[in-house]
Order: sequence, then structure tokens, then C-alpha cells
Amino acid sequence: MYPREAECIARQAVPGSGVPHLRLLGSGLLNDTYRVDRDGHTFSMRLAVEGSHGSSQDRVWELKVLQVAAQQGLAPALVRGDAERGFVVQEWVEGQSWAAAAVRQTPNIARMAALLKRVHELPVPEPARMMPPSAWVLHYGAKLAAAGVSGAPILAAAAAARLANLEALPQAAGVVCHSDVHLLNVLECPPRADRASTLKLLDWEYAHVSEAFWDLAGWSANNDFSDRLLRKLLAAYLGRPPDEHEWTRCKLLVWLYDYVCLLWSKLYLNTRRGGAAGDIERRVGVLNTRLAAGSATRI
Repeated sequence: MYPREAECIARQAVPGSGVPHLRLLGSGLLNDTYRVDRDGHTFSMRLAVEGSHGSSQDRVWELKVLQVAAQQGLAPALVRGDAERGFVVQEWVEGQSWAAAAVRQTPNIARMAALLKRVHELPVPEPARMMPPSAWVLHYGAKLAAAGVSGAPILAAAAAARLANLEALPQAAGVVCHSDVHLLNVLECPPRADRASTLKLLDWEYAHVSEAFWDLAGWSANNDFSDRLLRKLLAAYLGRPPDEHEWTRCKLLVWLYDYVCLLWSKLYLNTRRGGAAGDIERRVGVLNTRLAAGSATRI
């Protein structure tokens, strides 16, 4: 989305009559995110990237999820959205992201588990956007192939084996998953007279219906959790120590989440340069190393 188009949409979509002032906050594979100040009020605005791999159907579902999540205090209030034009305007929420060390603290592990349980209890908007791990692997694999980006056959084979292992386990129920739970998308909102401090989740663009452990696997993978910390997260979520099948399932999903992130990162680097590209290139190195090591481990 070009800046002139962004300013044009802001004039139409963001409440107010004065000149909107935009500041680009981040560029993803699907959207650019802006802070918009207008008439003394602040909003966040996400615009679909020109030629992005999202669809209007996915954005319709995202708007439905944002509405129910905001009603439950899990996301900033939805101000306006248009699936066809590809924009979402939300209230600006003051808060801070956690420091990297904070995610490993036992109270915060419990708080994240409780937050994800609330997400997974949200009603599923219809028609549901179903995306099991295998669908993400196929989706990004196809996009990379279409872009002429070569994959890693050894990792692809390891992914196929883990998907088969996952399929052999007892089926898990589908719930609303955020699917992009990382430090920058978790906001600690300050306490007010009517409530204690709360956590909100930003950027629901990848939200879909899958099994609950997918979000736990994502938080673990994105924060480089050890097995000990993953067990603590899983136990906090379940309210008890995980059994053998639950632990095996979660470990499989952590590896698959890393693999999906690797595919996403390669697609991003092939289509969008500058900005966060340097950080993503470094993350690709971490993921390649961890996935290769995990491929040699029998699950």
C-alpha cells in the first residue's frame, strides 16, 4: 500500500475531520500497520499490502473475530473495517510489551496460559476459517514454489513425518487461535480504577480455527522456550501436568510452528526487503539450526 493510498484511506476510515497524521509502525507479509493521530485521538490502522497473499474472505473472518475478541477485552476495540478494501481501524491502546526475560517468569507463564484459554473460549464465527498445521505448510510451500524459492528437502520430509505423527494422535477439538502470539503482539495495559493491569493481543490477521496447543506451541517457539518452560506453560494451561500424548502433541506442534515460521520468513525475504529484513534473516538462521537439530530427534 503506497503512502498516498494510506493517507487517502485514513481520511475516509479514521473518525474525525482534521488532517490525519500517519506513522508507519511495521510492515508484514499481509499488512502495513500505522499509528494515526487525528483531532486529538489516536488509532491503529492496518492496510493490506498490494499483492499480498491474504484474501477478502480471510479479512471478513478476521473482522468477525476482532469484534468478539474486543467484546471480551482481548483486543483493542474495532472502530471500522472493510474486507474488500483491506483496512482495519482500531482504538489505540496504551501499554507496554514484555521484556524478553519477563516471558520466563512463572507468574507471567501462568498469565499467558490464562490469556490463551480466554482466546480459545471465544465463539467461532461462521463460516470458520479452518487452518490446521498441515494447511499452513501447504499454503506457504505453494507460495514459495510459485515464487521460485527452493526449499530444504530434508526439512520438508521431517515436516511430513511430523504431520503424519500428529495425525496418528487422538484428534483435538478446533478453537479460535490467534496464531501469531509473540512479544510485539502482547500488550500489558496499565491498571485503572476499575480494573487491574490486563493483557491484550494485537494483530489478529492470522487468526483461524485450529487446536488450542497451536497457540501454546507458538508462544514457546517464538520465545525459544526450553522443554522445562514449555512443560510449565502446558501445565498452567491444563491445570495439571500434561500426559504423554499431550506432551508429544505439543512438541510436534512446536517443531511445526518453527517450520511454518521458516517458510513465512523465506517468503517475506523474497517479497519485502528493508525494515525488519535483517532481523528476519537472523531468525532464519536460528530456525534452520533448531529445526535441523529437532529433525534428528525422534518424537
